[in-house]
Amino acid sequence: MYGSDLRMSNTPGINIIVAVDSNGGIGLNGNLPWRIPEEWNYLLTNVTRTRNSIEEAPGRVTWIVGRKTWHLWTIQQNPNIFSIPEVAAILDSLVVVILTRQVPLQSSEDRDSSIPEHFFVNSWDQVMEKVESLPNLYSVWNFGGPDVYQLQLDSGRLTNDRLYLTNIKKDFECDTFFPDLTEFGLDHKPNPRRSKLVNPEKYSLKLDRPPVLQMGTCDVEKIELIYNVYSFVK
Repeated sequence: MYGSDLRMSNTPGINIIVAVDSNGGIGLNGNLPWRIPEEWNYLLTNVTRTRNSIEEAPGRVTWIVGRKTWHLWTIQQNPNIFSIPEVAAILDSLVVVILTRQVPLQSSEDRDSSIPEHFFVNSWDQVMEKVESLPNLYSVWNFGGPDVYQLQLDSGRLTNDRLYLTNIKKDFECDTFFPDLTEFGLDHKPNPRRSKLVNPEKYSLKLDRPPVLQMGTCDVEKIELIYNVYSFVK
């Protein structure tokens, strides 16, 4: 279920990873609107992999996030995401790129040892420049939020990128939504709260592999999860 067919490269594609409810919702008050262990384990398994097989030397992993997500991870959450065993195990191999309009560019030379190496950037072009400058990269993951997702989707630079889209077959209370993907040829329930995309290079989404169905548990309720992996093609 969790295989991702990734290959070591100096400039790997940037994978968008997101779970959405039936209306495209992804967040509430800065947090996930649900606690579904199966979906969380799926995400962790993908974003903490550093190699395809035990015979290979591990590579580096990069996560791209917005300022609010970074603040949640490092200030608000206790314990923070980097103390989770699966993440702590790759901390020395992890680089986080934080996209923000409010913080000047800076590095993490004097960082707390419990926080991974990280960099602040001010545009998607700077994200790409930073990713391309990092050696021995195994994979790159865009965690959002919505503005960060939209910047990548509207960049026109999606060749070799993938979308890891988990559909949660239930409506939750949400105040944050994933962008509308109809411009990429993906049908879903209309929702005016989903931002429109430009897609200047006219990419479309193509399934990489058959979707995988899993039953998850939210509180005591069973919920259907559908794991999809798409490529961007012209």
